[in-house]
Amino acid sequence: MDVIESRQWGRGVRHPWERARLRVVADLLDSPGCRIRPDSVVADIGCGDAFVLQELSGRFPGARFLGVDNALDEAVTAQSLQSVTLFRSPAEAAASVKGAVSHLLLLDVLEHVPDERRFFRELFDALPLAADATLLVTVPAFGCLFSSHDRFLGHYRRYARHALCHIVRQSGLLIEKSGYFFALLLLPRALRVIGEKLFPSAAAPQSDLVRHGKGGRLTGYCMESVLIFDYRIGTLLRRCGMQPWGLSVFALCKKAA
Repeated sequence: MDVIESRQWGRGVRHPWERARLRVVADLLDSPGCRIRPDSVVADIGCGDAFVLQELSGRFPGARFLGVDNALDEAVTAQSLQSVTLFRSPAEAAASVKGAVSHLLLLDVLEHVPDERRFFRELFDALPLAADATLLVTVPAFGCLFSSHDRFLGHYRRYARHALCHIVRQSGLLIEKSGYFFALLLLPRALRVIGEKLFPSAAAPQSDLVRHGKGGRLTGYCMESVLIFDYRIGTLLRRCGMQPWGLSVFALCKKAA
């Protein structure tokens, strides 16, 4: 969850989208040649309130997890996080790393930076990566779906899959696989964008997670299960050579030799 949204929700409250995305991330990081091992060093750039890292540390025991976010506040840094260390810059994280980072996570980060290529150059200069490092990038999909939610979070853009792949290749990365996920969220977002165009007064910057996410526990579990099923269907279709659309897009990459 973005730090801005975390402050509004309160600590310990998780949206079904966030829990479902965690399952997507864990599944992709379990891909052959990309798996997190007990000796791995995993860095999450733009870690927010460190929810993803905390959960991954429980799934992949023995690995070291580093969270980096320049918006970390005292409430987050004061938490006792087993196997997770938090920093406010890649340079701070690099100073504490013994060896190189084996897995680099950029989960909904690139849309926050004005120049992605410069961001990658500076990140790779600051943070040592292993020769066979794995990078997982997720971003919001489709510029035509840019809405008040994006403005609220300070996004510069949304991405088509080919645009994301072009950027990561230009940054010296090799793409193992890429694709969209969460297709079922496309229609609600499209209707939201249409509504904002028809009724501009309804387009004040606000978070979709905060606005729609506080339902009951059963509702949240059902939403999470449906989104995970959505991802599984998309994975099956990609294995069959198809590329279904979705509200988010990922690229699983390796560092070029």
